[in-house]
Amino acid sequence: MNAPRLPIPAMALMLAFVPAAFAEEKRRSGEAEKERSFAELKCQRYQKAQAEARSRLGTRGLGEAFVAAHQSFLDSGCLARAEVCPVSPEEFRFANMMVVLGMNHGLSGTFFPFACRKAP
Repeated sequence: MNAPRLPIPAMALMLAFVPAAFAEEKRRSGEAEKERSFAELKCQRYQKAQAEARSRLGTRGLGEAFVAAHQSFLDSGCLARAEVCPVSPEEFRFANMMVVLGMNHGLSGTFFPFACRKAP
């Protein structure tokens, strides 16, 4: 018994969708790559700002909790929702300088990990 055959126009139509499906997948993977690359770029910019802030201000007066929370944010590739809470005047000065320097490096104000939330 012979297998049913598709008419040539139907077969051509099916084959026309194959490259489109591959193109869509390529586009999606390209967008994901751009997002990852942009996240990496932002973190690199943030790290440059941090190096500049440390060279200007040093680390004297930065508490252990502040430094550890900040390092955790950096270790996550600047992706973790961090709560780096400045408490001392030196920590506030460092956080403020990070925001200014980071914005000078092209980061938006919502990027920074500095926040002090009260526990419920």
